[in-house]
Amino acid sequence: MKPGTLVISVILALLLWSSPAQAAAAVATGTTTTTIASLSSAGTLLDGQRVDFVGEAVGDIIDGGRDHKWLTLYEAGASISVFVSDAASRQVTNLGRYGVRGTTLEIRGVYHLACEEHQGLSDVHAITVKVLDEGGSTPSAINVRQLQVGLLLAGIGLLLLLLHWRLRERKR
Repeated sequence: MKPGTLVISVILALLLWSSPAQAAAAVATGTTTTTIASLSSAGTLLDGQRVDFVGEAVGDIIDGGRDHKWLTLYEAGASISVFVSDAASRQVTNLGRYGVRGTTLEIRGVYHLACEEHQGLSDVHAITVKVLDEGGSTPSAINVRQLQVGLLLAGIGLLLLLLHWRLRERKR
């Protein structure tokens, strides 16, 4: 396949896959707006390309050496490791876990399917990091009705257990 044919094929694929405005922007800027799930299944198509995506910071911030940190971003059941500067990592105020919604970030960076710098890890080297939402605690929604029904059933079970034990002792 000729190199020019490959470029045209990629441009046509972008036009069919996304809106004309998105495709034109991607071709003009060399940046592809995508999702974390799409990055997970992109293969070599996006390797070495600039990508934009949004995700929630989860887990821990890990020291990456050389004034950098590792973040894990999560979205819709998929996650990816992002290599960010120390300054960018300080923008993360909440990390997602049970009861806490993590800081939502918009990342623009270079996607690496098998990063030579990081022992073949699939990652994104962030160029810009923008905070979209600080995140915070999520109140646990206790359904009082379900709690009442559960306690009632547990009480009935306990009474039946005591009744069974009492009838068993009588037969002796």
